[in-house]
Amino acid sequence: MIKKLLSPQSRSVDQDKRTALFCISDETEDRHRTIVKINGWDLSDYNNSPVVLWGHKSNTDNPDMVLGTGRVYREGDKLMGEVTFESAEVNPLAEKVFQKILIWYWVLVGCIVKVTS
Repeated sequence: MIKKLLSPQSRSVDQDKRTALFCISDETEDRHRTIVKINGWDLSDYNNSPVVLWGHKSNTDNPDMVLGTGRVYREGDKLMGEVTFESAEVNPLAEKVFQKILIWYWVLVGCIVKVTS
């Protein structure tokens, strides 16, 4: 397994719906000098339990590490991801991350890649 940190290439944000849409990957060489073919992404495990975690922290008793829900899909030659953030009342950390995305202060997307060929 390889943990990759990706810098999304484009984005749109809907403040009312609290969603952010990113182009997570395409078939260009990344900063690790690797190329992942779009059809090579197996999205089934993620889409069966589409939670968006802060820093991949799935092994914690802090429920605020779950920032919201996500949807990942292929669109042409791009891998797209859409995040719906929890409300500020429910999750202050999710609100902080959402606000930083709104001002484009910080956006990184991480994924874990299992290389099969």
